[in-house]
Amino acid sequence: MKKKSVGINAVLNVIKQCCAILFPIITFPYISRVLGAENYGKLNFGNSIIVYVTLFAALGIINYAIREGARIRNDKKTFQTFANQVFTINCITTLVAYFVFILLIIFVPKLHSYWLLLLIQSISVILTTLGADWINSIYEDFLYITIRYIVIQIFSIIAMFIFVRTPDDYIVYAGIHVFANAGANIANFIHIRKYAHLRLTRKTNFKTHIKPMLMLFCNSLSVQLYINSDITLLGILMNDTVVGIYSAAVKIYNIMKQLLNAIIIVIIPRVSALLGENKSKEYNALLEKVFHAIISIIMPIITGVFMLSYEIIALIGGENYASGYWALRILSIALCGAVFGNFFNNAILVPNKKEKNFLIATLTAASVNVLLNFVFIPLWGYIGAAITTVFAEFIVMCFGVYFSKGLYTFKICIKDILSCVIGCVFIGVICVLTKVFFSSYFIIIIISVAASIICYSAILFVMKNRLATTLLNTLKKKFK
Repeated sequence: MKKKSVGINAVLNVIKQCCAILFPIITFPYISRVLGAENYGKLNFGNSIIVYVTLFAALGIINYAIREGARIRNDKKTFQTFANQVFTINCITTLVAYFVFILLIIFVPKLHSYWLLLLIQSISVILTTLGADWINSIYEDFLYITIRYIVIQIFSIIAMFIFVRTPDDYIVYAGIHVFANAGANIANFIHIRKYAHLRLTRKTNFKTHIKPMLMLFCNSLSVQLYINSDITLLGILMNDTVVGIYSAAVKIYNIMKQLLNAIIIVIIPRVSALLGENKSKEYNALLEKVFHAIISIIMPIITGVFMLSYEIIALIGGENYASGYWALRILSIALCGAVFGNFFNNAILVPNKKEKNFLIATLTAASVNVLLNFVFIPLWGYIGAAITTVFAEFIVMCFGVYFSKGLYTFKICIKDILSCVIGCVFIGVICVLTKVFFSSYFIIIIISVAASIICYSAILFVMKNRLATTLLNTLKKKFK
């Protein structure tokens, strides 16, 4: 198989993540006004249930399939057998999850009035299973994934403006939303045939696959708990206004985390493949390159968000949400733990089949997060919720670093980190000076970001930061 550029894959995945963020930004102002608070609330209530149905239907299969499939992707016959087994198990887990889902609709009175909405939203579960997008990830076909996703998003936005005109159209929008998020898998029925012809099989090798799948599923469930428990408990212990203010900060935090994690996601198949081929030198070189790239990218983002938190919240959410800027400041610190935790756990532990250690990390973080929320939220409200998120993210990161010892040999370059620290000091100065001379939130953010990028990049180039040097050499080759 022809190797694809990790750098290009990272860019493509970042573009896809940007589209995933851009779609809600375009649709939310329109949908919230047309549907009204009540019907928009119904949509979100339904989605909150479908998230867990999807989680149980997937049962850790996607991450497991990418990890194991990448190791054997060059052996067509072996991969075909593996793909059929995983696909069959996924179909079985989807049927079980659906059966429980239908029972809930029948026997839980609260869900009776939502039955049509829930059934429409649950179509995404079927499409995700049948689409088997994990095959595209195994073969690093990120160009196809990105183009497919953008095309589907564009059609969905057009359909929304055409067909969603009144509050009663929330069912129609639910269908469009499903199409936007999972409808892209329809195209996979044809596309993935270039890699494998999926068929149901009786020889699933269930005992071999199920244990690591369950481990990864428990990880996903634990992550959901420590990510969502703060908002849930804020709603129980405080009030809706506090939840709204905090949610605005969390939304911005999640957007940044998605974009940064996009860099890590694309290297997982390559890491697994290199491990399967016993190419330890290339494996460590790739991890070292990505590790220092993350440092060089994440440090200025944390600094900028911390310094401009009030302006960012006020511009995106309005003055009513601006009081939550301290929550965003605290969450910007959590970003470091979240991204590096993802790097050590998903890019090192999981490819090395250490998902049990990853489970210990996420279970510990989930437990600590829930317990601290009960203590901190009554004392400090959403500030307390933000602090517990910092604890949870850094717990996962620390466990990841500890359990990863001996699984990599790359060295940390102090010179690269020093160049980033100096660059961040200048970013802080730029943000302070911009606030002195301008009052418009938009102008402050634009000028601060533009000036910070120029200044930070210049410092990295002058101090010969490896990421900057690599980018410069790549550009020189392209122009030549």
